[in-house]
Amino acid sequence: MAANSGPAERRHRCFAVICGLWTAATVVAIAASGTDVVFFVIFAAWFVPVIIWIAIPLWAAKLSVSELRAGDYRRAVNWAFIPAFAVGAVLQGGAAGTALRFALERPRYDAVIQDMAAGNCASDELRRRHNVDIDNIDCRPPFVVIFLWDGFITMWRGVVFDGSDEITKPDDKRSLEWRGSAAAEQLKCAGITHYLGDHYYAVGSAGCP
Repeated sequence: MAANSGPAERRHRCFAVICGLWTAATVVAIAASGTDVVFFVIFAAWFVPVIIWIAIPLWAAKLSVSELRAGDYRRAVNWAFIPAFAVGAVLQGGAAGTALRFALERPRYDAVIQDMAAGNCASDELRRRHNVDIDNIDCRPPFVVIFLWDGFITMWRGVVFDGSDEITKPDDKRSLEWRGSAAAEQLKCAGITHYLGDHYYAVGSAGCP
């Protein structure tokens, strides 16, 4: 038994390193995509990485149960962290990714709003100056700006700054002035996914029916 403890311990340490790399890769994927980790399962091109991604926490769960049965509760808890983190990533990956991306890009969004308040409302110039993708803009105070993250045909998602917060109201409850802008027309069939604070909203749209 003592002869096997050395190789077994080395295998455990090697897998612990793999789990560490897995955790780091998951965090990077969430931050880079701003969507649920489940997003990757949808595309066949990600089949092999997804299988690997699923296999690692499953194996860690098996090790956790083995250590629990052996009475090594500290190791059981350590291994249990990996499947618990995987479940959290699947359930809350979208919210975490959106929050991380917004936190990184917010200084540029705030700079756009400051420029608009100073009277600079040329969207092309704002795009170049602040390196942001502005899809639509209403320069009438209190301002509406759609910062596009990505999209496909009629589907899109991004961040909306709405100084009046009328985006939170049903369309028939919004003011005529707000509904009269091109930005409002684009937001007519969009839905809020997360409130980001200070008049910022994460928004997604599958297009109008």
